[in-house]
Amino acid sequence: TMDLGTNTAGQLGLTQTELNNLLTPTTLYFYNYGPTTVSAPITFSPTYVYLYSAGALTTTAGLTAPGMLYIDGGTTVSLGGTITAPTSNLSASGAFTQNAGANIAVSGNLSMSGSALTLNGNTSGGDVTLSADAMTIGGTVSSAANIGVNTRNFIPVNVGVSTKSG
Repeated sequence: TMDLGTNTAGQLGLTQTELNNLLTPTTLYFYNYGPTTVSAPITFSPTYVYLYSAGALTTTAGLTAPGMLYIDGGTTVSLGGTITAPTSNLSASGAFTQNAGANIAVSGNLSMSGSALTLNGNTSGGDVTLSADAMTIGGTVSSAANIGVNTRNFIPVNVGVSTKSG
């Protein structure tokens, strides 16, 4: 288990102070083959940040990056904090959930995908692409340019628009 934000007994835990000691101008990788948690607000300094968990990836606090932020959950992703970056790719092999009150603010391209995509917070980007087998959009999705909604298996997606028959 990995915890970014808190030193928890029995886990690999890195606080913001410890992360500040990882000096690289370009790329910082975090790979974990078990569950990963972001338990306190984290601000990264490298241009590219990759956060991968083969298990569940859960954030209860915000993440900020000055460049590209990749978040990939091998099973599920549950966002509980604000994500801020110029460009971001957020994905899960299983369900991807943005909890109520969790905002995603990306000034450039934003790509989000999962088997099931649930967006309950505010999401914004320059160009936004949403890809999933099933999708529920309960929060606002806004774009400075384009929004693309794609299914991965050609199943209809309900984005909250109803049609009136007759």
